[in-house]
Amino acid sequence: MTRQDARIVITGGTGQVGTALTRHLLDAGYSVVTLSRNPPQSSDSRLRHLRWDARSLGDWATEVDGALAVVNLAAFIGAARALARYRRNKVDRDDVG
Repeated sequence: MTRQDARIVITGGTGQVGTALTRHLLDAGYSVVTLSRNPPQSSDSRLRHLRWDARSLGDWATEVDGALAVVNLAAFIGAARALARYRRNKVDRDDVG
């Protein structure tokens, strides 16, 4: 299998890390499929963006079958706020003792 034939699927591929990884893989000659809640359009024939909600099967499921790799970069929406709230609550509990 050549790199041009190798398909890599990235969940969360339109996020900050996913975008950087996608560019790197395309530069290395791979075909990339990103799965995203709000997929953008692409003019690169080696890159396809598909709608994905992680809860139901759709067109994306066939992309996973036969892929060289699947990279999960999908993030929990609101993770930064949830982590800050957790840390704030944990500190409050630790102070009380």
